[in-house]
Amino acid sequence: MNPEIVNILYNFLPELTLSLTIVIINILHSLRKTSDTGVYIASITGLAAALVFSLLQAYTPMQSAFGGLLVLDHLSYFGKSVSLSAILLIALFFFRKEHSSNEFLLIPAIALSSAIAVSSSNLVLTFISLELISISIYLLISGCGKLSFRYFVYGSVLSGMMLFGMTILYGVCGSFDYYAIGSFLSQNPFNTLTLSISVILITAGIAFKMYLFPFNFYYPALTEKIPLRTFGLISIPLITVLSIMALRFYTIAFHDSGDFASESTAYSFVAGVKWDLMYAIIGTISVLAGNLVILRQYSLRKIFSFLLIAQSGFIILGMASPTISGTEAMLFNVLVFTAAGGGLFYCLRILEEEYQITELASVKGLGKSNPLLIIALVIFLASFAGFPLTAGFPGRLLLTPELLKNGFAVPAVVCVLSSITLLYFIFKLSYSAFSTGINSDLKLVSSFQKVVLIVLIFLVLILGTYPEPAISWVRFCREVFKAQIL
Repeated sequence: MNPEIVNILYNFLPELTLSLTIVIINILHSLRKTSDTGVYIASITGLAAALVFSLLQAYTPMQSAFGGLLVLDHLSYFGKSVSLSAILLIALFFFRKEHSSNEFLLIPAIALSSAIAVSSSNLVLTFISLELISISIYLLISGCGKLSFRYFVYGSVLSGMMLFGMTILYGVCGSFDYYAIGSFLSQNPFNTLTLSISVILITAGIAFKMYLFPFNFYYPALTEKIPLRTFGLISIPLITVLSIMALRFYTIAFHDSGDFASESTAYSFVAGVKWDLMYAIIGTISVLAGNLVILRQYSLRKIFSFLLIAQSGFIILGMASPTISGTEAMLFNVLVFTAAGGGLFYCLRILEEEYQITELASVKGLGKSNPLLIIALVIFLASFAGFPLTAGFPGRLLLTPELLKNGFAVPAVVCVLSSITLLYFIFKLSYSAFSTGINSDLKLVSSFQKVVLIVLIFLVLILGTYPEPAISWVRFCREVFKAQIL
């Protein structure tokens, strides 16, 4: 066989595996005698195999494919590994064999689209992959009546705005390729107003899909109407994928290749478009709004949704730090978000399914009967707050100096104040949970659930106390930009 074909097949093993999984599930669908158990096993097996292949390729040398449509580098392998880990975790612990087989078809479809999105270096392919994810989400939430219809309409409008912005950018630069766009903007004059309008429209579409405030008003209300498994599937993996996709697009497409930075760790961007300032503002507002609103919420799902909005804003603040170290901080915070977010969703699953607890007030007394569950919940929340010894603390230490170095003191201060607000909420939750209440004598969580909680707690604490291996990995991934554009 041609060595080039073998090389392409090897580098696309995760995508090929997910594609094959979708085909197999469709075949199983057509066999009416086949139970949903076969579909469930096929979906989980395909996700696990794709994740293994992504991890095996983590240190494969960078190369492009299909005429530059896709870039197979360390950043794309990082994105695939993290997003597939989140999707597999949700599929294993939240989905059951008795659930609709159609859902098991959408899970690998979302995973495949995510793998393409983090590797794309072309606006057309990026838009298609993101819309495939959106279509899967619309199908998953279709049972919510008017709310799902409104979400679909609003999402379609924002997708149209993003597509219009991409079209304007093509009109300015004559290409959809990230590198060609950067090259044109670096070497040719352009209309700053036109380019700014394009960037604003594209950013609005990305911000909606990342649930950033104030672009997505329906997300918190939607989370109360959909199943918990859908809530998790449309949250953690999507925010992770959009973060990496946005990092690649803005850093490469607006890089000024004609300018040689005096500081080797700083990116140089074309003048006239302050997208880093734009993301600093959006990220700051999201962090502030998300962490403040939870103080007035009583539904656990709404509290979790606003926490995710705040964390999405915190991740995107790494875009406001146009340096190699800022990229490192952003990628590390993506890891933290995936680990702690997954832990929070698992705690929420136990609260809802085992104890039918959906309101904050109903947690009272639960700490006396199930201390491990409440301790795990507190640790995961503390990680989001950046408390020392948790995974969020090194992320804060990496990002805050970069924000200050680049003149964004307000976002840095807001992050600190928001962390204090979240710590106050954690104190209230802990005080209520360990007080005497109606839940003081509830049954203990199962042994399997204890093991899962302990593993997730260990992961969050090890990232906080010994972050060097994770930092080394993200530092290796960030070298993609250093090699290509510095």
